[in-house]
Amino acid sequence: DVLDQHLANNDYFAGEEYSIADIAIGPWLAALDFYGAREVLGWKDHKNTVAYLERFLARPAVQKGRTIPARP
Repeated sequence: DVLDQHLANNDYFAGEEYSIADIAIGPWLAALDFYGAREVLGWKDHKNTVAYLERFLARPAVQKGRTIPARP
């Protein structure tokens, strides 16, 4: 809820600019699905956080980084 409230007024964690904070937090949010935690946290109810993760994952550098190292 704290993250969702913060993201209601900010595109990224440090404000309007992408920063090291996003590089640190974005992967943790992306991993929630891997750990099966999205449903427990009520992921769909946190619309600002969902939108943030979509923005984060859409960044070309993030897409490239998610393929390093190569996965079988």
